[in-house]
Amino acid sequence: FWHTLEADKKFREAHDGNAPNLSSEVPEEKRLAIWESSCRERKKKGKLSKEREEALVAIGWVYDPYEDQFWQNLEAYKKFRVAHNGQAPNSESEDPEERRLGKWEGRCRRRKKKGKLPKEREEALVAIGWVFDPFEEQWQNNLQETKESIKNTGKLPKQTSKLYKWRKKNTDDLYDGKMTVEHYKKLKRAKIPVDKQTYGAVF
Repeated sequence: FWHTLEADKKFREAHDGNAPNLSSEVPEEKRLAIWESSCRERKKKGKLSKEREEALVAIGWVYDPYEDQFWQNLEAYKKFRVAHNGQAPNSESEDPEERRLGKWEGRCRRRKKKGKLPKEREEALVAIGWVFDPFEEQWQNNLQETKESIKNTGKLPKQTSKLYKWRKKNTDDLYDGKMTVEHYKKLKRAKIPVDKQTYGAVF
């Protein structure tokens, strides 16, 4: 116990006080996270001595694993969005870390819908640009990708791309009266044509 406690303490000191993450692919971090989990189980069953409990608390231990992991994931999620121009992670990405964050994001949305997401966590998510409507989140991501595509190529996305299909969906929404004023204004500001006359146009 004491040897692993020391390793846990050093890990936290080296990672700005963050606890090891069970989802990590780093063997040592995962080992420490599993150890922490086992200590929590002993605490819940009343089998963790007071001496050991106090030693754990002294290094910043949190007995609610979900509380601990939430803030770690929030920080990782925030860094991902900053590194990707505000885009949210894709839960179906081939990149393991992006896929993990995308699934975490989905779990948070489900908890929000069920009224099980604490207000403190909700406020923290909103503060970094979180959108609880996944369809709106995807729309914003597609808008950003389309703007970047136009900037890099000088043309609208190819007809075989998902962004072309997204623009077509906006055209359908416009003529069916389903497009919101906010979306229309954003498309106009980005100079992305969605009316039928210019739908097939390229720059």
